[in-house]
Amino acid sequence: MSEMEKLIRQRSALKSKLTIFSNFLQNIQGKEEVSDLELIQLNDRLTRIEKLIEEFDELQNLIVSQAEDLESQFKERETFETNYFNNISIAKKFLMIKDQ
Repeated sequence: MSEMEKLIRQRSALKSKLTIFSNFLQNIQGKEEVSDLELIQLNDRLTRIEKLIEEFDELQNLIVSQAEDLESQFKERETFETNYFNNISIAKKFLMIKDQ
């Protein structure tokens, strides 16, 4: 396996973590009532997922430095960052509303 393939696999793992967070967030948003335990879990997951952007940025920079097709790599970054910041914002707003 080449170095680029390893980096892309690592990036896929990070994207998977974001998808898991997104799925959890969508699940609790769909409920009429959210338990205290679910709110605590959301807060903990949010704290953990907020660190993901730094890992992604570092990894994506390595991929871009070795990539031949820069356009597709820039799209990867844009897609990830859009998804990341949307989910972070939704989670923070959800917690803020439930905190009132």
